[in-house]
Amino acid sequence: LRLGGPNADILNRLAHMCSRMGQLSEAEEQLAELLRLEPQSPVGYCNLGSTLKDQGRVPEALQAIDKAMTLCPSRLEIWHDYLLCLNYDDRLTPEEVCAEHRRWGRELMQRMMLPAPHDNDPAPDRPLRIGYVSPDFRRHITGTFIEPVLRFHDRKTFEIFCYAEVFRPDSATRRIQDMTDGWFFTNGRSDVEVARRIRKDRIDILVDLCGHMGGSRLGVFAHKAAPIQMTWLGYPNTTGLPTVDYRITDAVADPPGTTESLHTERLLRLLGGFIAYEVAEPP
Repeated sequence: LRLGGPNADILNRLAHMCSRMGQLSEAEEQLAELLRLEPQSPVGYCNLGSTLKDQGRVPEALQAIDKAMTLCPSRLEIWHDYLLCLNYDDRLTPEEVCAEHRRWGRELMQRMMLPAPHDNDPAPDRPLRIGYVSPDFRRHITGTFIEPVLRFHDRKTFEIFCYAEVFRPDSATRRIQDMTDGWFFTNGRSDVEVARRIRKDRIDILVDLCGHMGGSRLGVFAHKAAPIQMTWLGYPNTTGLPTVDYRITDAVADPPGTTESLHTERLLRLLGGFIAYEVAEPP
């Protein structure tokens, strides 16, 4: 910036770095400067919204993200930020939050072609193919939940595939990759490409681990890439997609008879809790 003067792209990168280091006020300042240079930047408003949300300034965050959506209503990542932020807005009822998730699902599905029939092998005695989709197959809190699941899958009954939106693989990525029968990096690939790959792999049950969090690939699920699709673990609400059949939860997070109408998915309640994490070995 000192050498070249004001530059929106560099300001955005600097704001991202400040945010990653917890310097949220500094990040906000850089984004304000970016928007002074480019007042119609959807990325600037979206990133400003995320920064304000991380400061607990939820109404202001939603205002900024809403501006980004107005400027670029078709960008999925802006919708994801908007829906995530709604979960923190105590001015809204659960019904209102659900209605916005459903609205996103409807608008996305209007752009989808009817999915082709799946040609998975119907033989009842073969292993089921389970596919997990996540940006967090790396050193991340999600790993402490998903690694034990992958490790203890009954490999005679299930074949495991992972679709990884991972830009910087690390030791945890390699460890998880070694637990799978199939692995595919999805970053840089369109939803259509990823959905075609999942169909080619003949996945029977596809499981989203992210919801509307960062790195979401719910657009793949809109293409009905597998005959049965689920969401689990990463997001505390409905996806809003009619093509996601189930959401895995429990009776504590979603007491029976209270939240069914707030989901586009059918709720599957696991006994004893829907998540359990692996405790790290002491050094």
